[in-house]
Amino acid sequence: MSHEGFLRAIYDKPEDDAPRRSYADWLHEHGDADRAEFIRLQIKLAPLDLDDPRRPTLKDREVELMAAHRAEWLGDLLQIAAAECWWFRRGFPTGLEWETRRVNSGREISLQDNHLPEADAKSQQSS
Repeated sequence: MSHEGFLRAIYDKPEDDAPRRSYADWLHEHGDADRAEFIRLQIKLAPLDLDDPRRPTLKDREVELMAAHRAEWLGDLLQIAAAECWWFRRGFPTGLEWETRRVNSGREISLQDNHLPEADAKSQQSS
């Protein structure tokens, strides 16, 4: 399967982790071990309770990977909003939170065209 094929499978079934795991395997085989690890890590974190003893170690690694790669993994989505406005769920950008003054104006970028498995944008109006 191609990169685009994996993204389409993930987009078509956003709640199914099987395509995400397959994509992580593919990424690892194609030299993107950090992205593969990040996807697997977030899949592991998703069902854990906040007090689960495994959570702190997993979260620490998540933060490390995100700090190193967030802008790279967001790609064209950075034309919509700054990197720190986006959050990831199960390995993919799934939503953003922003103050309206921080959103890049005049850009027409489709969230769907950027293969967001789930698009959940919340706007917080600034005064």
